[in-house]
Amino acid sequence: MILERLAFPDNLRFAAVCVAWKRVTVERCQIPKYPWVMFSYTRQTKVLSFFSLSESRVYHVNIPWVEATQCLGSCQGWVLASNHHPKLCFLFNPFSREVPIIELPYLNIWTGYPIYCWHSQNIFPKVILSSSPTDPGCLVLAILDSCELPCLKLGDNRWVVLKDIEEDYFGQDVVFYNGQVYTHSKNGHQLVVLDIEDPIISDDEDFDLYGNQIYTLYALYPRKEVINVCPFMEILGQDPLFEDASFYHNYLVQSQGNLLLVYRIYCHAAGSLDDPDFFTHCECGRRIFPRRHIQTVSFLVYKLVECNPESSGDSNFRYNWVKQTRLGDDQVLFLGRSFCQSLSTVDCPGLKGNTIYFTDDGKVVLNPPQQKDMGIYHLDDGQIEPLLPFDSSQFNVLPFWIIPSIGKF
Repeated sequence: MILERLAFPDNLRFAAVCVAWKRVTVERCQIPKYPWVMFSYTRQTKVLSFFSLSESRVYHVNIPWVEATQCLGSCQGWVLASNHHPKLCFLFNPFSREVPIIELPYLNIWTGYPIYCWHSQNIFPKVILSSSPTDPGCLVLAILDSCELPCLKLGDNRWVVLKDIEEDYFGQDVVFYNGQVYTHSKNGHQLVVLDIEDPIISDDEDFDLYGNQIYTLYALYPRKEVINVCPFMEILGQDPLFEDASFYHNYLVQSQGNLLLVYRIYCHAAGSLDDPDFFTHCECGRRIFPRRHIQTVSFLVYKLVECNPESSGDSNFRYNWVKQTRLGDDQVLFLGRSFCQSLSTVDCPGLKGNTIYFTDDGKVVLNPPQQKDMGIYHLDDGQIEPLLPFDSSQFNVLPFWIIPSIGKF
């Protein structure tokens, strides 16, 4: 009865009383899982700063047991971080000092950039977990800039990198849906259900692109099923909201048993492409588009729906992407790095229904610190309200969502 009435910080205090109380907390706790925003990490003091949406309050968490150069995102309540070398990553729970730090194997992939180049620091746009990393058989899936999908079961000593041979550029996003792994092509023409359990290890020399095979295996995309979908880019191109888009980014999200494809649309906020100072340059010589010049202006939401070939006149497509003008007053989407989730306002009172809460999904924060691209998007009228009640430009990190958890006893 006490646990049911406690917010997460008090839940932590409850668990700290003794071993028996912690066991009860882990086994019986059913508090609403409100996402928090991690908006600051100070490497010198080893302090993470979080904003609790449900309490509208800031918490500072000291992590003296963690040596992290940067925090990259979160999944299942755990933070993905790297230390010194961008290919050496690990998972840790910032709210529990008793659970172990889980190191991930070195990803032996040549990115073509120097080790401390801006691009090499961002080889993991997204990492997801099938369950808590303390669960046996937890699967880790990552997305690389090259649209390859490294995967492993925690406890394995090397990654298996899934590569596509049909040049459809799969791996734009990946999601666990109905107990299976789904990824999709760049143009939305196909969805692929991956057979992660038994990938086909490639012995073709064409796949040995990176030399040393000691740390990394390469496998063909283990396609369990290929789902043909009506070409999404044709649908998207007809939407008036997409006509003025400067850039876009897509997400796969599971919501109420459905699979959603969400497009985040950016437009130029300031500056001109003809301005010589509009671009900066990375250490490797490539031009960088400063994120301060673009901002999110809208979202488009589509649901995967099985179609009738007879009525559609095209028997090649089993499914279609149908635009959703509303999520429903009881539904909220949270989008960001490594975190795409649908929540209910019934389970989490205080959240605003029919909205999309989003954090900055960029790959790097350029110096000097700048205002972050995040907010609350209302599907009813397309308005965007601030996510945080304070100025985020002073923090030189990219915020991300995390649902705090204590971890298993």
